Amino acid sequence: RKGGRVDGQVVDVNNNPTADATVVLFSNDASRWTIASRFVHAARPDNAGRFSVAGLPPGAYRVVAREFVPEGQWEDPEFLAGLVAGAARVDVGEAETATVTLKVQQ
Repeated sequence: RKGGRVDGQVVDVNNNPTADATVVLFSNDASRWTIASRFVHAARPDNAGRFSVAGLPPGAYRVVAREFVPEGQWEDPEFLAGLVAGAARVDVGEAETATVTLKVQQ
């Protein structure tokens, strides 16, 4: 009930909002990249490119928007490790909201 939240918007290469992406948010701590982890989430933006992930335990996270992510692949530690370099870092506090704008990656 005191979980944090990440709100944001996904934009395309021309900085226009887009719904054609999957947002992957995951803990900065790789030991938390497990199946059904509270520290790993995927979300789809709405038609205005907006997304929200709530109920997050406080901590440091990485977040990225990809053009296509196969169902469930966001739970694969190897896949997440490959996203780290291109992902934005967000710090989530208890009952706080972090905001980020993501450019969709291929």
